[in-house]
Amino acid sequence: MKNRIKRIFLSRVVVITSILYSITILVYFVFFYEKFVNIYGEYTELLKSMYYDEQVNLSIESFAVCLVAAIFIALIYEEIVLYTKPIISVNTRLKSKESVFHSCKNNMGFSSVVYNYTLTFEADNGVELSFIVTPKHYMIIFEGNKGILNYKQGISNSFISFHITAIE
Repeated sequence: MKNRIKRIFLSRVVVITSILYSITILVYFVFFYEKFVNIYGEYTELLKSMYYDEQVNLSIESFAVCLVAAIFIALIYEEIVLYTKPIISVNTRLKSKESVFHSCKNNMGFSSVVYNYTLTFEADNGVELSFIVTPKHYMIIFEGNKGILNYKQGISNSFISFHITAIE
């Protein structure tokens, strides 16, 4: 399921990039191309070749800007879609807890410590759902607890809450 969602996200990025790049090239040729040809058309071959290089640079730079813009647009779209999706409630049992410690050192000699807390739930139908949660949720839910899991499904599932109904 996650691979399918990632492929959909990637296809959105490709489509948005293509549209933005096409618009950029269209605007360039409609509004700017003839002005540059008239200015540079009277000069030597050296200037004409420089003009060609500038065109190549412009197309590469505009493609890069369109790609970055498309990624931002797709991420914002996914957040809007995730916000509007309904909350899914499932009877589950907490299968495992995992706390991962990361230590990073920057170039100035300072180090930072990051903890990632992951809860893995097993639904009644056998499907496993993993969520990165806050330390608060990690501390109050214990392995074997049964309850109702509330989450939203998107590129990565978003943990909402877990209401304990039985303790094992």
